[in-house]
Amino acid sequence: MSKRPVYRIDEVYVEHLKSLAINLKVEVSGVVEESGWTDPQLVLRPVKPEDKIKVFDFIAEPSHKSLQVITPISAVVNIPKNPFLNEIDVYSSINKVDVIFEDLVDDITMVSVIGNLTSEGVECQALRTLTDNLFTLVGDIHDCKVGDLVLASGVKARASFCMQGTTIELRSIRHIIL
Repeated sequence: MSKRPVYRIDEVYVEHLKSLAINLKVEVSGVVEESGWTDPQLVLRPVKPEDKIKVFDFIAEPSHKSLQVITPISAVVNIPKNPFLNEIDVYSSINKVDVIFEDLVDDITMVSVIGNLTSEGVECQALRTLTDNLFTLVGDIHDCKVGDLVLASGVKARASFCMQGTTIELRSIRHIIL
């Protein structure tokens, strides 16, 4: 059996690692519709060295024997950062998640997550991913409200007054439909 796209992407992290020659770490989490999928990978689509966008397909090997149950899956790849690069796009069967950045400085992690805005935030607006991870958002959520399904993107905060979950300093937020 050959590898196929995973069902859905929920979270994408792009971290600048100043200590490594191959210094961009791309980490993706999502789900498949059956248990037993193996060997998840982020496969780079063909690009020119000067391209500003790197596009990946999130794929894995389906199981021959499996249960039909939503199952988490994740993959990591390290790539060299070129000076022109300002966007990472990752595709699954049903969605695409992008991480856009002007410049990644040392030890900064950019993150894009899909989830529903919830009222569970103590100090900040909360977002619960479809795989039940809790994030808090700092910044303008524009016309988004509790219950909306959104793609939130920004910088992963090193410290926060939000008191819960992983905090994202928003650069963008938009409504999405899966």
